[in-house]
Amino acid sequence: MYLSPQFNFIFDIRSSIKVKQIEIHLIQPLLLMLTNNNIIQIWDYEKKTCLKSYNLSVIENLQEVKIVRFQDQSIMNRLYNDKSSSLVACVMILTTDKLYQYKYLTDIVEQITGGPLGTQNRCLEFIDSQYVAVGGDGVKIIDLKSNQIVKVMKGYHQKQINQLLSYKQNQFDRPRIVASSIDGTMACWNADTALESPAFKFLMQKKGKQLLTANDGQEILSIAYDFLDYQIVTVTDDHITVWSSLNGMEVNRYKNIIPVKELSYLNHATLPSSSYIGHGRSSEIYYLNLSSKQTKHYDYNLLVDLKNCQDIDKLIKIVQIVTNKLKTNLIAVATTNGLYVLDLLNYLNKIEFHHTFSCALTMNQTKEFVDDTGQSKKITNLMFEKLKAYEIQQEQKNVMYLSIQGKHLICNLLEFTQEQSVQKQEWSVMTRQCKQYNFQTNFGWDNSQIQTCISGKYVAIRNTNGSYVVLEINNKNLNRDMMEADMHETLHFLSEFDLLQSGLCQSLTWHQFKEELVIIVPLNDKNNQIQIDEKIESQTSGFFKQKTITRSNFSYDSQPITYNVNIYGFNQNRKGNIMQLIATIANFPQPQNIFGVLDFYYITQEKGDFKALKVSSGQFYKLQDIQLVPVGQLNVAPLFVKANYNGKQLVFIYETQFSLFIFDQTYKLRQTYQDSVTDMYMWEDLIFYVTNDHIKMLTVVNDQAVQINLCSFSPPQKQSNVCEYLRVNQLDTGDPDIQLRPSGQLKILMIYDTQLIVVNQAFEISIINLNHPLIEFLVHIQINDYQKCIELQNKIDKNHLEMVSQILISKNALEFLQFLNMDYHNKLFIELEHSPQDLQINADQLDVILQFVQNKEEFLTDLIIKLEELNRDDELEHIIAYGIQNQIFSQQSIVPLLSNVNKNIFISQYKPDNLEIQLQNLYKIFQL
Repeated sequence: MYLSPQFNFIFDIRSSIKVKQIEIHLIQPLLLMLTNNNIIQIWDYEKKTCLKSYNLSVIENLQEVKIVRFQDQSIMNRLYNDKSSSLVACVMILTTDKLYQYKYLTDIVEQITGGPLGTQNRCLEFIDSQYVAVGGDGVKIIDLKSNQIVKVMKGYHQKQINQLLSYKQNQFDRPRIVASSIDGTMACWNADTALESPAFKFLMQKKGKQLLTANDGQEILSIAYDFLDYQIVTVTDDHITVWSSLNGMEVNRYKNIIPVKELSYLNHATLPSSSYIGHGRSSEIYYLNLSSKQTKHYDYNLLVDLKNCQDIDKLIKIVQIVTNKLKTNLIAVATTNGLYVLDLLNYLNKIEFHHTFSCALTMNQTKEFVDDTGQSKKITNLMFEKLKAYEIQQEQKNVMYLSIQGKHLICNLLEFTQEQSVQKQEWSVMTRQCKQYNFQTNFGWDNSQIQTCISGKYVAIRNTNGSYVVLEINNKNLNRDMMEADMHETLHFLSEFDLLQSGLCQSLTWHQFKEELVIIVPLNDKNNQIQIDEKIESQTSGFFKQKTITRSNFSYDSQPITYNVNIYGFNQNRKGNIMQLIATIANFPQPQNIFGVLDFYYITQEKGDFKALKVSSGQFYKLQDIQLVPVGQLNVAPLFVKANYNGKQLVFIYETQFSLFIFDQTYKLRQTYQDSVTDMYMWEDLIFYVTNDHIKMLTVVNDQAVQINLCSFSPPQKQSNVCEYLRVNQLDTGDPDIQLRPSGQLKILMIYDTQLIVVNQAFEISIINLNHPLIEFLVHIQINDYQKCIELQNKIDKNHLEMVSQILISKNALEFLQFLNMDYHNKLFIELEHSPQDLQINADQLDVILQFVQNKEEFLTDLIIKLEELNRDDELEHIIAYGIQNQIFSQQSIVPLLSNVNKNIFISQYKPDNLEIQLQNLYKIFQL
């Protein structure tokens, strides 16, 4: 990750007053700021407007303010799936002795519990909309409905609590509380059951043994939670420690070499797992990656140095950095000289799906390092300097992928050149190869299956005869100082590979979302692994001109009797074996394939009498105590199993169809598609797949699957000549263009910069631009880039806006609904259904809205029906009265039964000759 030469803040407040604390609102574009002189301000950072400013010093007997936090219904709903409607938008204010609630819409401050909470309060954390935890002399659980302390937990902690963290271990139980005290002890508490004993303790390890203390007795300066890897990270003066949030075990401990004083978790689609933003109370902001198992150091880069930015005080110091779980590209920085909001998209890579690699080198530049045969040249010091210059100066990164030719594992570098023809855009594709590994056997590896782990550090290859190798990327021939921090673990065009393990297997797979490799190993009657024997045979023929033909044959030394299912983890500490066996199933009967998805492994078995059918069966297994335990029932085995990262969607792929399952407490079959899938991958809520004649995309909106056809093919070409130019599918209409395709089966390489890139068996590349407004919207919504989504909405067909609104609602991005180019009719109804109850409709609003409504009577009738569905009776009465007074309703209108008040208004307006008959007719119509 290289620094950009220019940097802009999307929002800043430059002041000589020290900012003590900040928070970004989870949903709305609001920023909360507390200064050292006890003033809190709420800013709209998009409009750059101060919405509220309040001096806390007016509160009687105010003690030191420790923390301020946003609290409203949208936050609780998003964080804890809490649907409570009783919350009022407010700021929670914790002082050393009291807890206050500042209702910023009405400028009212109320004290919680009516009395002191002690004298040493230091931290605050939400449990749900009803309960909050306050840390000080123990952990106090406060009921916000009764304004009482309902529980105190302090049995394990001997000193004051200084850090609190709430997190959910699953979607059903109340969040747990992690508390640390100033002596470094740390424990996890169950707020529902705990009194004196925590659910578990966090205990550090030394020389392989657990100690009764954590963090060497040092105070924890910062605590962060990685909800994807279920890990908690703590920072002390000497160490950064990674803990398991499931059992409190120490995962890794690093020396704090920067040293960091605070870390904030960074979840972004273009970054690897275990990514964090940190600072050391200086002017420097760092990017850290803690996924490495090396105990000596962690990987980090200097992201930006504030003192080098234009018009900023050179003595500036950072006080706090916060990130937002939903708007992952934003970070807010509180300093001794004001407040700054940074957009990380200035630094992060472009949108990339799947794990395919990219490189900054151009095609011409690679010629200096690799010859025409694909062999790497010896890199001299001068070449190192050139490589460094190329890496830093090149802005556009080119795509790379791995393939096999003969006995060589090859890295392919693709360079795309866009050209404009008479009718449409076209792309020229150039390829250059670098041979990075040579197989040690003579039999063919050409049709092998190449699989890369989620981090991209390891590659597993299995050929058609069952032989496999596991390789590790080795960049020892590169100068690490000039590369990205984790480049020694990431594929580069000039990388090499080291062999970690080889052998014979029935099947192997990487877990879809974990750094785990599963191998099904065949065993003979002596319970030994079967070996493959290779023999080189030479045959001479011809009388006058003799020719000698050499060929390789292979055979197995025995027959498989039983199978073991082995699961390997990877230890990057070079002192031991990198591949470590972490679990096994011995003597597994006749397995076929294995897939790793979500928290499970899915294993298929050979055909038997499953439900009286001669078909293969499959079952999910879960890893528990180094054993695989079966979960659920047997079912008909698919060819492949796929799941998306958040676990909401699961796909079973069969020969002529695939089934989509949606998670709702359990997985339920949503739909079956009669498509023969040749390749598929999933990213967030998007599913891309290839058939023999189409490339399609699925997305799920409100548990309903929406299918979009990206590309239709002409019949496969028989000739295998390389396509120099590949047509781009602009998808300008609902029915995409028919485009020529290279021969052979297509695989999806990746989506890179909103381009779908596919490759065939001859390694010919095709590109489909995903620049249709609706598809671009779906792509950008996956990484919560709402600003880009709003920019696209003007281009989206009006028939699709309702689906767009439902997607925003499912993302809890309600505040962006107002920007949709929808008519007032639909927009108002959506806001009524999903916005807070304080949205009231009055006569003045109706006067404005009805100016843009053509059929006023139809609009008010629909509005009345919607208000009745929502049980908003008072507003319903006002709408009826408004329609009658303004003579919008005709006497024959279908209007809800009038109340006594509205009946008098109706009489005074219309004065019909036979009022009773009119009202009786009206009543009958309404009853129908």
